[in-house]
Amino acid sequence: MLNNKLTIAAVAAVALAGSTAAALAAPAVATGNVNLRNAPGGAKIGVLYAGEQVNVKTCQGSWCFVQRPGPDGWVSKNYLAIKQGKKQVPFNFGVTIGPDGPQVSIGVGNGQFPFPHPPAAAPRACFFEHINYGGASFCENLGTSETIIDPAWNDRISSVKLYGGAKVRVCRDINFAGGCSVWVSSKTNVGGAWNDVISSYKVY
Repeated sequence: MLNNKLTIAAVAAVALAGSTAAALAAPAVATGNVNLRNAPGGAKIGVLYAGEQVNVKTCQGSWCFVQRPGPDGWVSKNYLAIKQGKKQVPFNFGVTIGPDGPQVSIGVGNGQFPFPHPPAAAPRACFFEHINYGGASFCENLGTSETIIDPAWNDRISSVKLYGGAKVRVCRDINFAGGCSVWVSSKTNVGGAWNDVISSYKVY
């Protein structure tokens, strides 16, 4: 009888593993402030703030890769919860065997099963208030052209993150005037000549 229960539990775990991976497209919410990193346990690239909504793409061990406005990255799954209506369900997956048979609990994967690597980020450019991709930020998709930057961001950009092979042309004045520069790679610090002076840009 015990062998039968173990077999049932194993089958249930494998079946639910598939549904776990599929559920990774579900939106999640940060339950507290947590560092955003470039790899599981890697360098800090930003902060995910409590209440911020993200899209979880994959999990490895205690880390999950999330997409968000701004840089995508890895965060501890202990600070994430799946949104189900007005409820927040923590990430978990487990199989236990008791006198009444196998009991299965499932949220979104906790690394018990292999997950694919995170997909390549869509081509876009993200602009940040501070160096090293810090502070407030916003992102623009490929083909976006702003001859006059939002007044709230005029002369405020200090770092730029590029994704998916995107390039960006930045100019000191509106209407692509006052001197421009084309960047083909991310800038953790745009440098003294460009810090807090950008007034128009194009992503291509």
